[in-house]
Amino acid sequence: MVFSFRKSKKGKDSHTIEINHNQYLANNIDSRKIAIYAIPIMSLMDIKKTMDFLDEGNPVLVSLRQIRKKDAEKADEFLRRLIEYTRSIRANLLWIGDSYLIISPSEILIKKMPPSNLETNASSPEPSS
Repeated sequence: MVFSFRKSKKGKDSHTIEINHNQYLANNIDSRKIAIYAIPIMSLMDIKKTMDFLDEGNPVLVSLRQIRKKDAEKADEFLRRLIEYTRSIRANLLWIGDSYLIISPSEILIKKMPPSNLETNASSPEPSS
């Protein structure tokens, strides 16, 4: 990454500063590490844990797979409660398949990319340092 600083029109010299791309990113990215908690939902206590993690500002990966196998009605009720809570705190929700979802607090965005964008970005070269 290269930045140029030029003097006024009257000045003869221009100054160029080269900055290592990785060093620039490391210095300008928030140093807070974000943990994503994976929780299999089996009971109302698991829903409470999920809500607590979201209240703390953490994203959660929720699995409804086991409860769906045992009791589909109970799974639907748990899912309804999670969706209501997600809406009440304005959190983000993304389904993955038919048994998993990611819920993140409103300050952590979940961006779903269409498959056409993923192919284009995967084939583009990495920036050199």
